[in-house]
Amino acid sequence: MLTIKLSAAAVCSSSSTHFLNPHSRLRFNKRIPFLSNPSFFNPLRPIAECSSFSTKKNSAKTMDSSASSRIVAASEQLKDPDQLIDSVETFIFDCDGVIWKGDKLIDGVPETLDMLRSKGKRLVFVTNNSTKSRKQYGKKFETLGLNVSEEEIFASSFAAAAYLKSIDFPKDKKVYVVGEEGILKELDLAGFQYIGGPDDGDKKIELKPGFLMEHDEDVGAVVVGFDRYFNYYKIQYATLCIRENPGCLFIATNRDAVTHLTDAQEWAGGGSMVGAVRGSTQREPHVVGKPSTFMMDYLAKEFNISKSQICMVGDRLDTDILFGQNGGCKTLLVLSGVTSLPILQSPNNRIQPDFYTNKISDFLSLKAAAVFSDEMLHVRRVISRATSNYILHNFLGRVSKFPCVGCKLFPYLHDQNGALVLRHGVDVFSHNFSTVLVQARDIGRLHEELETATNEGRLNDAWDLHEKHMWMEGFARKSIVCKLIAGLTEGLDIEWLEKAYGLVDKAFEEHKQTLFNREILIYLSLGLAKCGLPIPSSTLLRRLIEMENFPPVAAWSAIIAYMANSPSGAFLAAELVLETGYKFHDGRVDPRKKCNEPLISMKPNATALNIALVGCLRYGITRKGEQLLDMIPRINMKTDATSSIIMAHIYERNGRRDELKKLRRHVEEVDNITGVQLRQFYNCLLSCHLKFGDLDSASRMVLEMLRKAKKAQNSLGVANLRLETDKLGTASPHQIHKNPATPQRCFSCYEDFCRDKKFLSLEAEARELLNTSVVNLQGQVELITTKRGILRPTEMTYVKLVKAFLEAGNTKDLVEFLIKAEKEDSPMSADNSVLVHVINSCISLGWLDKAHDLLDEMRLAGIRCTSSVYNFLLKAYHKENQIAEMKSLIRDARRAGVQLDASSYQSLIQSRVVEKDTAGALDLFKEMKEAKIPRVVEQDFDLLSKRCAEGDDAHIMSKLLQEIQEGQTADSGVHDWNSVIHFFCKKRLMQDAEKALKKMRSLELPPNAQTFHSMVTGYAAIGGKYIEVAELWGEMKSFAFSSGMKFDVELLDAVLYTFVRGGFFIRVNEVVEMMEEGGMFVDKYKYRTLFLKYHKTLHKGKAPKFQTESQLKKREAALAFKKWIVLRLLENYLSQLYMFSDS
Repeated sequence: MLTIKLSAAAVCSSSSTHFLNPHSRLRFNKRIPFLSNPSFFNPLRPIAECSSFSTKKNSAKTMDSSASSRIVAASEQLKDPDQLIDSVETFIFDCDGVIWKGDKLIDGVPETLDMLRSKGKRLVFVTNNSTKSRKQYGKKFETLGLNVSEEEIFASSFAAAAYLKSIDFPKDKKVYVVGEEGILKELDLAGFQYIGGPDDGDKKIELKPGFLMEHDEDVGAVVVGFDRYFNYYKIQYATLCIRENPGCLFIATNRDAVTHLTDAQEWAGGGSMVGAVRGSTQREPHVVGKPSTFMMDYLAKEFNISKSQICMVGDRLDTDILFGQNGGCKTLLVLSGVTSLPILQSPNNRIQPDFYTNKISDFLSLKAAAVFSDEMLHVRRVISRATSNYILHNFLGRVSKFPCVGCKLFPYLHDQNGALVLRHGVDVFSHNFSTVLVQARDIGRLHEELETATNEGRLNDAWDLHEKHMWMEGFARKSIVCKLIAGLTEGLDIEWLEKAYGLVDKAFEEHKQTLFNREILIYLSLGLAKCGLPIPSSTLLRRLIEMENFPPVAAWSAIIAYMANSPSGAFLAAELVLETGYKFHDGRVDPRKKCNEPLISMKPNATALNIALVGCLRYGITRKGEQLLDMIPRINMKTDATSSIIMAHIYERNGRRDELKKLRRHVEEVDNITGVQLRQFYNCLLSCHLKFGDLDSASRMVLEMLRKAKKAQNSLGVANLRLETDKLGTASPHQIHKNPATPQRCFSCYEDFCRDKKFLSLEAEARELLNTSVVNLQGQVELITTKRGILRPTEMTYVKLVKAFLEAGNTKDLVEFLIKAEKEDSPMSADNSVLVHVINSCISLGWLDKAHDLLDEMRLAGIRCTSSVYNFLLKAYHKENQIAEMKSLIRDARRAGVQLDASSYQSLIQSRVVEKDTAGALDLFKEMKEAKIPRVVEQDFDLLSKRCAEGDDAHIMSKLLQEIQEGQTADSGVHDWNSVIHFFCKKRLMQDAEKALKKMRSLELPPNAQTFHSMVTGYAAIGGKYIEVAELWGEMKSFAFSSGMKFDVELLDAVLYTFVRGGFFIRVNEVVEMMEEGGMFVDKYKYRTLFLKYHKTLHKGKAPKFQTESQLKKREAALAFKKWIVLRLLENYLSQLYMFSDS
């Protein structure tokens, strides 16, 4: 049996791969023993390992020379590109030296890539450069004007993270990185912990006697890539990790000797860094970049590509061409990079590609007939659509209809003269169709016309030219598309804005989001928000975040400020703040890392939070506002005085009295708080006391306020106690509410917008809008006012307190409070006191017993009441014919020394006459005459009551009458139990919350939407409690049917989110139907994202042949919801085609 020896160079060179390459033109005898072991030809194996196959020197030399002569074969120059293109489905391109050099694009690249895409070829871009992540490379392609998606890019930085994932690298282990930002970003996306990278670029080692360098023992892998800040510290740290940490992996992104940092010369590549670490550790690295087969295998698996249908295009023999040969692919060498023709044809070169050419633009040098195939592609695209008959009629003239099945293309043939004709015999180059081909080929002229029309503001012409371009070539260049969108946006015309948004939406559906930069999408989103279109505006912001092209908070806070002017916009503004804040929960983002700077710039600040909270208050979605407040400590946000006051409003609306008490200590310690803000806070606190029926706390608060006001008025140090206030503090709430300073809707041009790099103008605009909203909020303060900077209770405060005391039947405490209040307040006349107005109000409402009780309490407290009150009550008793009560009131009046008037005596005399007590009537007449009470003109009782109620000094009485007649009785018990249930749910003590809900029902206190919202959010916070929420949903529906409870948008949104998350789609559709019937806003984008995250593959295939009725209903419900959130983009695309055919 023949045994041979190959030299180390021959074994480790690419020539060894020809033994196994199925596309190689040379084959060895299969009986040679070592050829049956494919691992022998792995170019990544150490040289020493390969040399173990040595035998005698003479036979080795003979075999070495013969092997070289048989392996090395001259490469063919690419003469027939059509044949190569037709035989390949996927082209893999290297980047440096093939697509660009440094930051300069190689000539002819865009046209070549467009041509290959038009022929239906898949393009993949592979680079050994690890300095950038896939996303960063996508931005570089975008900068160079190439439309390449992130999924089409495979960098060695991504390969390193993918390799660690493929071997199930432990997540508790760390990765030490000798490299730049690209590796860090890919490791972070893959979920691995890492240290090192650019942060170690400035570190130095000071060698001292006895110095011992420490290293992290949790490092389980060292990744070495190209590093422009490579230093001795990194070498030593990597060496310690590899040599001293058991099982530590040594991974290299590539071994490239040189690279193209600029187009002027070659620079030392990543192989120099790998070689340094290899030399210090004496360990061979595992290379994940080219020419390793790992990336090729990954690509083949990811795209489901047959390797025989792949062509690797590169400029380096030892990496690109060897990479293709190792993977069993066709190879094409371009001479536009590292390798020149003399190097390729050198006898020392053992790596020979299948083909070589000067640059990839040589693909464009096709035969004349093939030139028209590009133009025919547009025709075939049109023919493949459902409207083929209509399009063919317009393009080809009056011809008979052609059958079209599915998406199959019409085949075409060449006639004897080389012209293209359809099989049915219609000449493609007829008069009508040749015009279309000429227009399609003159795409440059169309670009110029489109750009000119956009620059000149001729929007109609620009849009028509854009539509022509879409049907001929697809989307225009990035710069032209951005100019068009800017032109459509600047005028703030809703019709043009909708078209601009539709253009962006279509690009995203086709995965061409790289056409747009961050600024143009922010500009369009701002324009949509200003014109009252919050849904598309928020969608653009969300898509920017998904692209990781994070909008700064200075920009998006102004956008949500305009969005919050409508109910749906306020809801979306709160959702956006919650979604962006979620990314920063519990310190997830390390602010010390430079790579996190764009993300940190998006972090919500106090202005954005306040805008969202004011929107929640304005449209009554205060429970959503409370979710925003719960987010504040989790993202470590710094709030301001305005935030504290808005918090107070939220807590007051939701009945969170304990939180208000805690907030009171903070508010009173703030230095820069104004009198207007203090008035709002105490108004919220007092209102909450009244809501809970805590009359003691409310009355104490009012009396304390009156004492401080009296002290401030009488003290010489009034300046120290007087609260500073601005002009708004002295204005009435109605004036404040009616005349807010509304900012004008102005819109800068796109050029000026782009000059403001830090979005300072938008930040100022957001603050102005916030101040306007806060001013409107001040109009809701009705219980507290300020007079010369001093807080005082308003008349409405007394009205609400009196009503609460009377409803509770606590007249004694009411009298005590009013007496103390009158002592502390400024002195009033006896007829104009609060007590008199309260008694008169009770008389007017027919509450005569309560009025009599109040008079008794005043008499016992030693307060002398005027005769007018007794006269008023006596006449009311007479009108109701309550004789006994009249006698009792007369006795009380005599004890108090009150003299009745003539009309009261007349009423008493009439009552005696009715009782046939003539003697008693005469005694009353004599008593009136002896007291010398003058006779007056008789007044009707109703007229007297009306005069009393409408008098200039009776504001409190009229307000009390209105409050009692129109107001609703507050059920403090419901608020108390809601507070208890909310506490348990917030602490995730759901068993205690369930017990509290049962107790609430047993006390016959009706739960409301706030009660059930707390329960639903509590179950959702625990996770997995979907059955409990489903049971609660059934209880809600039955309770709403029996008691008339109304569902609000916050409750239904919380229920819907839980059901979608759990996959309960039958109930999901019930909630959706209820929300749509009630005209409530539903955030489809949020639920679409949620569905894709957790149920993307649900019911995706064909329905099973055998399924139960329950399974069938669940499937139908899921598909109905899937259709509702418009997941089937193909249906939308076809509908656009039908619209086009109809037009």
